[in-house]
Amino acid sequence: MSTDRSPAYASSLKWDAVRGEPYLQLPSFPDLRLIPYREGIASDLVTLFNHPPVGCRLFALPYPMSRVFADQLELDILAKQAPILEKLSNSKKTEGIGAVWPFKALWSESQSRVVGDIFIWPNTVEPMWDDARQGRYQAGQATEKGSITEESVVSLPPAEQSWMIGYVLEPELYGQGIMSETLACILQGWVKPIMGVGEVAAIIAVDNLGSKAVAEKNGFTYRREEVTQWPEDKGGGVKVHGYYTWQSST
Repeated sequence: MSTDRSPAYASSLKWDAVRGEPYLQLPSFPDLRLIPYREGIASDLVTLFNHPPVGCRLFALPYPMSRVFADQLELDILAKQAPILEKLSNSKKTEGIGAVWPFKALWSESQSRVVGDIFIWPNTVEPMWDDARQGRYQAGQATEKGSITEESVVSLPPAEQSWMIGYVLEPELYGQGIMSETLACILQGWVKPIMGVGEVAAIIAVDNLGSKAVAEKNGFTYRREEVTQWPEDKGGGVKVHGYYTWQSST
């Protein structure tokens, strides 16, 4: 008989009094937690993103990733998350924090290193899915390209906002249910109760069966096909993906 872990996911938000930072604790994996970026993790990022099963699937990041790029990525994320962490540190409360994402790294406490990465950002691809208008894709075709910006997304009431999620995990940890639980903690422990946004979308390669299973297990629904011209440094050609959405109202 399976155990319903929903309450554990919903209560996964914790506070590290020693480091003075919030984190999301994976209930079935005591060694693993989602944390903000920390200074000095660039070498971990190089290792993680240069695994071929990871780096070749990421459209925006360079592959292979250089240490110079990782250093700058670390600095950029540290700067972006600093005001969020300051606000959380001062109040120790999440009320009114809004639609923000401070947990970027999946961290192994025993190994003191990053073993996964999760990115959540305002969805500038399409507005929220609308079944009443036969889906968002058809409605989106009438939207001028480039008219959706991160600023325009976050200016909407949270319940009308759509955010995008991407997630990667160190290959040696595949098949253990880690990313499924990570996503559950994100959605039930932060996105739904704290961010309050209406939707999270994910674009998943049709041959990435593991990522597809993770999304579907957590309530994501396939919406349509997404065809992308892939970067030459990652093999080139045309890649077919599925466009999936999770909606907080369901």
